[in-house]
Amino acid sequence: MKTPNYLIGIDLGTTHTVVAYAANHDPEKNIQLFEISQLIAPGEVAERPLLPSVRYHPAQGELSAEDRKSVV
Repeated sequence: MKTPNYLIGIDLGTTHTVVAYAANHDPEKNIQLFEISQLIAPGEVAERPLLPSVRYHPAQGELSAEDRKSVV
């Protein structure tokens, strides 16, 4: 059986979801947070370590198509 390269933990919290990982070969098992690209403001995408566990659904016409650009 092959040894995995990383140890991964996922916290599916009530308000936020967090993904953490540590390199399996690291004797100290230094934990890193995985930053997730997300829409943080109209038309603005950035990586954040906390992903909200809720989703906001704007009313029709509240945001333009440009403001809702997807994360690729």
